[in-house]
Amino acid sequence: MPIEIPKDKWPGEVHTVTIGATEAEGGTRAKTVTVGGEKALPFMHFEAEMPYPPAVAIEIKDRKPDDWSALLLEGWGEAMDAPGTWAKAAEAAGADLIQLSLSPTDAAGNPTTPEMAVTAVQSVLRSTG
Repeated sequence: MPIEIPKDKWPGEVHTVTIGATEAEGGTRAKTVTVGGEKALPFMHFEAEMPYPPAVAIEIKDRKPDDWSALLLEGWGEAMDAPGTWAKAAEAAGADLIQLSLSPTDAAGNPTTPEMAVTAVQSVLRSTG
C-alpha cells in the first residue's frame, strides 16, 4: 500500500532576490546568485516549486579574529591574515556568497577608519569573482 504524503498549501511566496551584477549588467562579478521564489515551507519541495537551489554563504572578517576556536583558526590557516586571501579561500571552499564583517577596531584596539574599511572591501572584490 503506497504511503500518501499529506500536502499543505502555503499562501505566501518568498520574494526573489538576485545578488551581484555581472559585467554585462554593469557590475564586476563573474556570476550572480538568485535566492527566494519558494511557494512552500523550507525543505517541503514536494509541496510546491523551489525555483532556485540553496546558496551557501561564508562569513569572513576584515582581520583575523582573536576569539575564534583553535579548530577554526587551524582550518582557515594563513588565509585569515588578509581579507582578500580569506575571501578567495572561502570561494575555493564552495561559497556562493561571501559576507564581509567589518570590525569597529583594529587588532590594537584603534578605531577602524573609513580608509581601512574601503581597503578591506576592495581587496575582497579584487580577489573574488
